[in-house]
Amino acid sequence: MQFRRYRKTTLIEARQLSKQDYIHRRGVIHTLEGPAAFKPGDYLARDHKGQWPISRARMERTYRRVSAPDRQGWARWQSLEIREACQMSKPFTVGGLRGKAGDYLVRGDGHAWPVNQELFRTTYTSVE
Repeated sequence: MQFRRYRKTTLIEARQLSKQDYIHRRGVIHTLEGPAAFKPGDYLARDHKGQWPISRARMERTYRRVSAPDRQGWARWQSLEIREACQMSKPFTVGGLRGKAGDYLVRGDGHAWPVNQELFRTTYTSVE
């Protein structure tokens, strides 16, 4: 497996998740790759393909808010980190999330996750 360096170039929208969100969703966000747990205070991120949780600590460490929140609390955020990614030839699972053959295994900030290959190609740019 050969990892290369990438930067996520598209902005995401995100809002902080509340105790009410936790109760309503039973602590789980259903992502393209499978269910992902969250806790109140974490963030719900979204783009044109789906939604996923990001821990509060990770959001504050690796993203920068670039717009004011709207009435529902959604703001635009830019990723600050350089990530490593590798396109996988076989289906894989990481952290309970599933990737298909051709999807990318992305890692950064001590975490790893799958990204759909079409989504990866439209949202990441090589830095090498």
